[in-house]
Amino acid sequence: MALPKAVQQQLEEADRLVAGINGEKTGEDSSETNPENQQVDPSLEQTQDPPENNQQPDNPVSQETKPQEVPDEKWAHKYHTLKGMYDAEVPRLHSQVREMQTQIQQLIADKATVEAKVAEVPKVDSLITDEDKEAFGPDLIDLINRATESKVATLRDREAELLSKISKLEGQLGNVEERQGISDKDRFLMGLGQQVSDWEKINVDQGFLTWLQEVDPVYGIPKNVALNSAYENLDVSRVASIFNAYKQLVEPAAPVAPVKRQQELQRQVAPTRTRSTSQPNDNMDRPVFTNSDIEEFYTNWRRGYFTDEEAANMEQ
Repeated sequence: MALPKAVQQQLEEADRLVAGINGEKTGEDSSETNPENQQVDPSLEQTQDPPENNQQPDNPVSQETKPQEVPDEKWAHKYHTLKGMYDAEVPRLHSQVREMQTQIQQLIADKATVEAKVAEVPKVDSLITDEDKEAFGPDLIDLINRATESKVATLRDREAELLSKISKLEGQLGNVEERQGISDKDRFLMGLGQQVSDWEKINVDQGFLTWLQEVDPVYGIPKNVALNSAYENLDVSRVASIFNAYKQLVEPAAPVAPVKRQQELQRQVAPTRTRSTSQPNDNMDRPVFTNSDIEEFYTNWRRGYFTDEEAANMEQ
């Protein structure tokens, strides 16, 4: 590290004085040994008697100023301020870039459409022949051309206006189709939730995903293909039937009604018949269902444990 300028000057001055003192001593020694050769060196006199104004400053070493330390709190505040500005600015810039990219793509598509239409316009040969020009003269032919061009220009403006309206209507129609598609999907999910309340849980079950890879024995295609086809068509019944078919495999089917067990209990509880009984009671042979049995029956029906035809036979 370089010394301060004042310190460097003082060191040089000290070296010069030391060199002068050493030279004076050497001269004295030589004069003592050879008294006849003693001569006074003017430069030594000047060295021995330095000027009075060559005085060292009281504070020769200048202290270097140290940078003022900034507290950590100020740095943290500055960091959070810049981070907030960054978080607010970057999403806006991304949005602007996306909008500009969309506009550029739209302009490119419009340019391609216009170029295609211009290329499709056939070149029409002039209907005015040389004979017509000779018969009617160039002045009349020029008048006809100018009148025709004026009429065509009006039709071109009308065509551009109609094309602009058609473009706007196509955009509105696309938005309507998009909203209609979203609405149909919402209705599909609502209907699926009504038929299979836990379909979202089943849809991420690993066992269900493995089961979908199996080939359906009836249709000969993987079950996931059938499920994707039904979902794309928003067919609630088909999607629900696939979920219910898997649930029948993993959930044991509850008995519809313990008919035989109830009949056995009724025989044990029924009083002993006597000879005076003339006609048997037909109600003893019919099963008796409680409210819980009936509710369980309709619940199993909704879950798809049996078909509508089987359920109709059971109701009879």
